[in-house]
Amino acid sequence: MRRSSTLMRRAFGIYFGAAPWAAAVSIVIMVVGGLTAVATAWFTRGIIDGLSADEKSTIWLGVVGFGVLAIVSPVILHVSQYAQRDAERRVTIRTQQELFTAVSAHPRLTEL
Repeated sequence: MRRSSTLMRRAFGIYFGAAPWAAAVSIVIMVVGGLTAVATAWFTRGIIDGLSADEKSTIWLGVVGFGVLAIVSPVILHVSQYAQRDAERRVTIRTQQELFTAVSAHPRLTEL
């Protein structure tokens, strides 16, 4: 158990060290993604309440909310994919540099 927590800490350290902005963007996107599910339920409730009580203002609030979600959701998806790819690229570069530095530190291995 202790070993796995140490490995997880090192993995997060590599990720946050290689791409700190991508890590921050990923956290923000997770929060916004969770809020979109709540917003969908809330806007659906607004539409249903507006239809049952014949309140047009509540219906419009739900419709506008769904419109905003229809615009925001794809943007979130693309930003998330961009951040993930950039983080993967930066982590790969960093781990390769660390590997080559470690291998080059041994005099016998550099001769190969």
